[in-house]
Amino acid sequence: MKRALDSVLEQTVPADEVHVIADSQHDGPAVTRNRALFASKCEFTLFLDDDDELEPNAIERLLACARNTDADVVYPWFTIRGQLGRSPANGQMLYAKDPFPEMFGKEFDAAELETRNFIPITTLVRTDMAKNVGGIPEPGDTDWPHKTNEDWGFWRRMVRADAKIVHLPERLWRWNIHHTEMPHYTGQTW
Repeated sequence: MKRALDSVLEQTVPADEVHVIADSQHDGPAVTRNRALFASKCEFTLFLDDDDELEPNAIERLLACARNTDADVVYPWFTIRGQLGRSPANGQMLYAKDPFPEMFGKEFDAAELETRNFIPITTLVRTDMAKNVGGIPEPGDTDWPHKTNEDWGFWRRMVRADAKIVHLPERLWRWNIHHTEMPHYTGQTW
């Protein structure tokens, strides 16, 4: 969690609020992220998992894009770092790769979002709108689209609410993947 918080504290534009929510009850990412979202009193919220990091200018660039485009959602891109473990076939180390490189730099496509999720959770969202759609679908919710991808339902809720969604084709955060990680979640708001 230290590197995530350090990356927030080192921003060129400081956060107005920082909510650190630990999943100590093992409720899962949706419940934990919603706790951060509904605690926010700022215009925008940005979610950041506890082992990931923002680039120093992430908040500045995301806010500028949101204000210049009047966007409700601005999703940047990421750099992946990490090991997935060893290949069972040959024992070589497997490294994490961008799961959808073809989406980098491509304008947001609502039809594509209906078939698969390509928007990462480390995304700037207009807080009131995110709250008004009910936040991120939690297990058992009718909008829960996939057992390991709760944020997909959130983005689809935002589309149904006529959110203006903009892709900012800049790598503004580092997704640190560890094959044995037990996630906790940190929500930052601005």
